[in-house]
Formats: sequence, C-alpha cells, structure tokens
Amino acid sequence: PVSMQYRSLKGFTGWGQTGVLIALLGAGLILASFAQMLVLSQMDGMNVSLTEGTDGFMDKLLQPENATYVRLMNAVGTFCMMFLPAVLFSWIVQGKNWFWMGFNRWFNVQQLIIGFALIFFANLIASPLADMTKNVVAGFPELNQLAMKLEADYERQVKVLANLTGWSEFIMALIFMALLPALFEEMFFRGTMQTLFERWWGKPILAIVVTSLIFSLIHASVYLFLSRMILGVVLGLLFYKTRNLWVNTFVHFANNALAAAQLFWYNQTHAEVKLDDIDPRLPWWSIIPTVLLTIGGFYWINLYSRNNRLRIAEKEKALTEQSTTGNPFKNTTGGTE
Repeated sequence: PVSMQYRSLKGFTGWGQTGVLIALLGAGLILASFAQMLVLSQMDGMNVSLTEGTDGFMDKLLQPENATYVRLMNAVGTFCMMFLPAVLFSWIVQGKNWFWMGFNRWFNVQQLIIGFALIFFANLIASPLADMTKNVVAGFPELNQLAMKLEADYERQVKVLANLTGWSEFIMALIFMALLPALFEEMFFRGTMQTLFERWWGKPILAIVVTSLIFSLIHASVYLFLSRMILGVVLGLLFYKTRNLWVNTFVHFANNALAAAQLFWYNQTHAEVKLDDIDPRLPWWSIIPTVLLTIGGFYWINLYSRNNRLRIAEKEKALTEQSTTGNPFKNTTGGTE
C-alpha cells in the first residue's frame, strides 16, 4: 500500500519519522523544564518548600506581579516543545529548507481575510459546544470534578496573564501570548504533525482530525475539548487548502490577539476578570447558520488558493527531484513513491 511505501527525502519511513518526532518532543520537554526553572530562579519569593506542595507553589507563581514571568515561561515552553522539535524534525527528515514546513511566498490578502473569518466562525461554533459539553460532563461526577479543577487552574492563569495595566504590557502580551504561540503551534501541529500524517497515510481528512485531537488534548481542558478540536479542524483545513503556513500563523495570531485585546479592555473596565462574562453565550441553534457560513468560507478560500497551490506543487516537485538525485528512496511526487 501507498502508506507503507512513503519515505521522506532523507529516507525515513512514516514510523521512522514518528519515532524522530517523539524523541525530539521528549527532548524538548526536558529542555523546557530546565528553561522554565531558569526563569523561576529569577523570581522573588519562589523558594517554595516541598511541604507546601503544588498548590503552594502555584499560589505564589500566579500572583499579578509575576505576570511577565508567567508569559515568558509560556513562550519558553512552546519554543522548546514545539518550535525546536518542528525545525529539527524538518532538517533531519527533509533537509534545511523552510519550504518543507509550509513556509512559502505564495499567499494573498484574500486568503488572510477569509481565513480570519473562518476562525471567527469556528469560535462562534465553539461557544455552544462548550455549554453542551458542560451539560454532558455534569452527569459524570468524577470527570466533572476533574473538569472543574482544570477550568479553575486555567482561569487562575488567565487572570494573571490578563493583568495588563498599560499599553506596554499589552504589546508584550501580543508578542508572548498571541504571536509566538501562534507561530510555534502552527509549525508543530500543521507544518509538522499534520503534514507527516497526510503524506504517510494519504488521507488528508484523517490526518487533520487526528492532529486536531492531539491539539485539543495538549490544551488540557475537558469542557473546551470539543471547542478546541473544532478550532484545530478549521486550522487544519485552512492549511490543507492554502498549503501556506504564513496564512495559518496570521489567522492563529489574529485569533489570539483578539482574545488578548478583550482581556486588555476588560481589565481596564472591570475590577476582576471573569471568563464567563467575556466569552459570548450563544444558543445551540446558532451552530447551524455558522456551519453554513464556514462551508461558504472554505469554498472561497479554495477558490483564492487554487493558483497558489499549483505554484507550490511545482516548487515541491522541483525541490524533490533536485534533492533526491541519486537517492535510493526517491519520491517522484514529494509525497509517496
């Protein structure tokens, strides 16, 4: 079968590439732990004894005055666990060309505008899905207890990150909370993981769904699991249609920036940040028209991406032929043998 024949330009099979990615992810996790500990060492009052435990540590960490450090820790974590593994993976299995991660010059303004509309629609779909999930999970006491704890921890972190007292902090938040996470996550999930599964399995939709499941699991939320999966599917389909990671990064950044702007505005006008007051509350039936709008958006994104996809495919074919000259694992299509 095709999936068994697939090899990267450097001769790695699908399983081989998966092994490389897991190893790099593990190394990135270890590096992130050390890097975050280094950030913590610069914070005052973080000499927490073992007897205080995790709760005591988190209570000290999640104080408003530590907001900058928490943002930096998040950025360092995603850099080590997503950016570095994605880059090194691409270099090892394909070669040192950023094209193989999805970065290329073929995109247009229409793709960016429609892409932003699609992620906006995805958020509208996500809101009633989150409410439905809460109602279902409420019927499972143990799961609901875990969900409430994860949600409480998330809200505590957001309250610290939302401590944006001025424009300088808002600009920093746009960099550390919006831009860098968007870039690093898109490189890892769409440019690396989805691309690997898609080439290996030869089933784009399956690759998008599996990647979106992992994308949602990484964010560790029960109530928002389906919501984040929907966002992952939309971002996955967007990358599949455009074949351009710059489009995905812009759309993901715009989504994060809008959330940061909401937090900034809310922080300036309210005494305390409450996520339930910020997030929109939409009835379940709103999913139907929003899904129709999303389908229409993908029709137009496909239309405006057609010529760019042809140019990208031509570039990929040329690079593949150039890179695999004399290579026993030559891929004539850049995907499968």
